[in-house]
Amino acid sequence: MRWLADAVAAGFPLRRGLALLALSPFRFVAGRALFRLELPMGLRVYAPLGYLPEVVRNALHVFFYRDYEALSQFKPREGWVVADVGAFVGVYTVRAAELVGPGGRVVAVEPLPEHARLVMMNAAANSLANVRVVGACASDRWGEAELLVPPSPINATLKPEYARAVGGARSMRRVRLLPLDALLEAEGPLDLVKVDVEGYELDLLRGSKLLAPRRARRIVVEVHTSVTPSALVARELERRGYATAVYLPEGAYEQAFVYAFHK
Repeated sequence: MRWLADAVAAGFPLRRGLALLALSPFRFVAGRALFRLELPMGLRVYAPLGYLPEVVRNALHVFFYRDYEALSQFKPREGWVVADVGAFVGVYTVRAAELVGPGGRVVAVEPLPEHARLVMMNAAANSLANVRVVGACASDRWGEAELLVPPSPINATLKPEYARAVGGARSMRRVRLLPLDALLEAEGPLDLVKVDVEGYELDLLRGSKLLAPRRARRIVVEVHTSVTPSALVARELERRGYATAVYLPEGAYEQAFVYAFHK
């Protein structure tokens, strides 16, 4: 129950949130019962009940610890175009979409179809018409691949060593691959790219020929240091013309955030 202690310590309105959860009617989608979690900014997300710890932890990182906004210039602003690469159920997506407003937009990339559907549902539940969901796995190439799904689906990954580090693969899912370059060509220039690809971050960056400040003005990469040293991610982004800063969240296990911005 570590996630409950973390939630209380971060100031999450746990009593109110769990009371609303207990009183809220469950939605049923494709035979699955979904709970509703109330978030700051008047937002909410739906997810399967079995995802409760993961979704609360994700909400803590996005809304309370602000790991993707440790540098103030990385907080999405009115009119921005933002890519959420590795969206899970859309917690960061709905925050970014609310912040950029109707004059901006958010492109959410998520490989598992059931998660992509939840991102769409959560955007609609918050009346956010500025969200487009791409059902694909961000990669360094076109094609298909086996996505390894550990016991906690939030950790679904293309990287076998990362899957082993988080409990091993419980299942494998065939997914469509989308190169980062295709996203940059279709949606750019982007004001902000948030990357959380569960150990595949360095492969993703190295596989791009187009990644540069004129196409993606700011990038924040969640780095899983059990697989990839944050210094290598920072070095790759610096090679592309970015200045970088590495943020190490207090108490985070094998996790870092690399911020890249125009020099």
